[in-house]
Amino acid sequence: MTDADEQTQSIMTDMSPRQTVQVLLLGFIAGLVAAGATLLFSAFVFKTLPCVSEACGTGGQYAAVLASIISGATALFWLMRLQVFRPLLVVLAVTVGLWGISLYTLGMPWYAVLAISGGLHAVAYGLFTWISRLRQFWVVIFLTILIVVALRFILAS
Repeated sequence: MTDADEQTQSIMTDMSPRQTVQVLLLGFIAGLVAAGATLLFSAFVFKTLPCVSEACGTGGQYAAVLASIISGATALFWLMRLQVFRPLLVVLAVTVGLWGISLYTLGMPWYAVLAISGGLHAVAYGLFTWISRLRQFWVVIFLTILIVVALRFILAS
């Protein structure tokens, strides 16, 4: 690469507006899948299991974990199909950052849970996809860790 090429190269990879909308829509759908699967697993899978140990009241937590893994794996597949830059980093950041969000929405109506989860996932996928477009990997890692830690502090308070 010559000096002229380095000067004209952007600090971010290209991403079309259509691809941005697709990522936001994918994030919303991933949030719906995570919340819906949590509701379904906790109602029909983990409540029907017999209580044989001290972990009887943790069915909702197991449902949330399983739903987050399924949602993240599905989103990873579609992010790769959309040719998003660093899709695994995006999915890991969203999953860790929003880990346990469905536990905070317990007791809310199902439509509110779906709307909150879909909205938060859409914003998170959009944000981390935008950050992952930076060409300097260490900057991406630093910003991702910073935002994930901030999200964890916000959700813990």
